[in-house]
Amino acid sequence: MIQILFFLVGNMTPLDSVECPSHGFSDGRRIFVAAKRIPGKDYEGRPMCLQRSAAEAYLEMTEAAARDGIFLGTTAAYRSYHQQKRLYRKNPRLAAKPGHSTHQEGLSVDVSNAISRRGKKTQVYYWLRNNAKRYGFVHDVSYEPWHLTFRLNLKEEQGDS
Repeated sequence: MIQILFFLVGNMTPLDSVECPSHGFSDGRRIFVAAKRIPGKDYEGRPMCLQRSAAEAYLEMTEAAARDGIFLGTTAAYRSYHQQKRLYRKNPRLAAKPGHSTHQEGLSVDVSNAISRRGKKTQVYYWLRNNAKRYGFVHDVSYEPWHLTFRLNLKEEQGDS
């Protein structure tokens, strides 16, 4: 088996050496999150993490997209309570209330290049629409075409891709 090792741009730190959070929030309750690092940095320049199963599925999906000539430009993954609170204060109509975002569970990613700067769906969006389900991801926020959430049961239904 070939193991691909991703590095953070700039400081060449192996992904597994980056600290990921051990807790998150679901339905307003604090929960344990076994998180794992994914490539890239978020829109604020911080390393990104997802719940371990979601991260592994996302890495598989990223590799499959790359084989098809598609780059997934991820700009957000796990968010802390304070990050979600700031986002909610900026735009309460768009962001989930703090403690109620699937980003805080470590299950969601935002793929910014799924839409163009003009708001049009891109080749990345259509690739995700046709393939994300194979890896356990769904578009679960209709007004956010860039938002994907991992569903373990969906991944299990799809079997190995």
